[in-house]
Amino acid sequence: VAGRRTRTVLTQINGVLPKDRIKPFLKSFKWLGSVTGECRDLDVHLRAIQHYRRAQPNFDDALEPLMLAIEQARARAHHDVCTGLRSSRFGDVVRDWEEYLDEAPREGAPAKAQRPIRMTASKCILKVYRRMVDRGCRVGKNPPAAELHRLRIDGKNLRYLIEFFRSLYSAKKVDSLIKALKTVQDVLGEFNDAEIQLARLDTFLDSMDRTKRSDTMTLVAVEQMATALKQRQEEIRRTFADQFQKFTHPKNQDRVQALFESEA
Repeated sequence: VAGRRTRTVLTQINGVLPKDRIKPFLKSFKWLGSVTGECRDLDVHLRAIQHYRRAQPNFDDALEPLMLAIEQARARAHHDVCTGLRSSRFGDVVRDWEEYLDEAPREGAPAKAQRPIRMTASKCILKVYRRMVDRGCRVGKNPPAAELHRLRIDGKNLRYLIEFFRSLYSAKKVDSLIKALKTVQDVLGEFNDAEIQLARLDTFLDSMDRTKRSDTMTLVAVEQMATALKQRQEEIRRTFADQFQKFTHPKNQDRVQALFESEA
């Protein structure tokens, strides 16, 4: 999370840090995100399978091959995380980033570097907030997966920015805004997790030997699980407009204005 917050700040706040100096760090933090992301997604998938097995005990044994396949993939992903965190590249990233942050300011810094930090943070947060609100209001009543994905990224960027700079603002007001944002993020995150899991289930089904009796039972169980995921996605699509409307309620917009517009 710390790495993703840092990358968000580096990508969203322009004209404050020299581009030539932060470009290598952007690549490094992107690499770190790619190293850790797969393991996280597989952890979520394992929990989803466990939940489904409890809800559908008749499929418990039939889903064991799927559980084993995901556990094996998770073990490989966890190994990749450990390898990445033990690598000289990760050590170099941490050392070089700390050294850069400890550097004395250089002459000829970008013009925006002279602004008060609260002004810079407020402008950036407002920009991402307005982009998210505008996108969310335009997705319609049956939003495609790609639009919900882009909206999820907006929400992540907004939350990371607010959390990164939260010490500059009233803790009570910031926490209230984050709580409202998290409600939307949870729904968008669930939709995206289902999208990732469906793709993984398709891969698993393609790898099965469907001539065996045991595999036939597993086939039925996995297809039923995929159907349940698709149904949940449709529920999210149908209800998302109303849920997003709550996030953009005038009270929440008033909170945003009170927190950031006077500073921007």
